[in-house]
Amino acid sequence: MTQDMPFMARQIGRRLNPVKQGGKPRDVAELVTFLCTPGAYGISGDTIRVCGQGLIGA
Repeated sequence: MTQDMPFMARQIGRRLNPVKQGGKPRDVAELVTFLCTPGAYGISGDTIRVCGQGLIGA
């Protein structure tokens, strides 16, 4: 998801990130799965960032 960013920018972002990683495609898939469940009924019109606890590349 950050492949278009320069390599060093990605590495610095990962080091500054609390979980030491960026968002992964699986994280997006899990969010989409959750949004399809009844538990997500009240969520609408929101921006949900899947970014590994950081906003690198956002």
